[in-house]
Amino acid sequence: MCGVAGYFNLNIDVNARRPLLGRMMDSIAPRGPDDQGIYCDERAGLGFRRRSIVDLDGGHQPMSSDDGMIHVVFNDEIYNHVALREEMKHRGHGFRSTSDTEVLLRLYEAAGLAALHRLNGMFAVAVWDRRSNVLHLVRDRLGVKPLYYATIGNALVFASEVKAILASGCVEKRLNERALWDYLTFRYVPTPETMWLGITKPPPAHVLTVGADDGAPRVARWWDIPKGSAPTGKTDADYDE
Repeated sequence: MCGVAGYFNLNIDVNARRPLLGRMMDSIAPRGPDDQGIYCDERAGLGFRRRSIVDLDGGHQPMSSDDGMIHVVFNDEIYNHVALREEMKHRGHGFRSTSDTEVLLRLYEAAGLAALHRLNGMFAVAVWDRRSNVLHLVRDRLGVKPLYYATIGNALVFASEVKAILASGCVEKRLNERALWDYLTFRYVPTPETMWLGITKPPPAHVLTVGADDGAPRVARWWDIPKGSAPTGKTDADYDE
């Protein structure tokens, strides 16, 4: 299952950063009983709870590039990671592990967000790119894996579950009455809303990007259902058959 959590641009004391992430990770401990990791710097923090499936010994997260400029937390699985790794090895890329997380990291390092189109899988990803001082939050094509976030001024907290965001202490726990009405009417809460006011979720197949000097995060679609050409040469009678 696994779980991710983190923050960006929070104006908090350096000694409070790891405890804040610790509270968030503790709240989603059942998602990842096998391992836990935390990364913090002056701008961003990433946390991860792991249920080990691929590369039991080498898949520790957060995972960082060799130069320490890119940091990734990733939930859940890339099905074609073996083929992608072999392809990149033939092109001269080195790998420290056999984890699908490192495949994602190396692809992003080489091609940026364009790498997403190479991935076959279900995933929620956070990438802190210190080269351009931006944080990316990415959901898979169908939104199989959950990802939530809340903005506080020009800062942001995010996690695989709402309770981790609430555990940060950065967001007040307030019911979203509109979302409650939607749930009682439609039996689900339409994206991007959640049951908690101020906590939202990126739509499936979208990426949220926020920079160090940005205001509101930018949310953009990174994938769409391919549009085939219209069928030709058939009449209504053909379709009736």
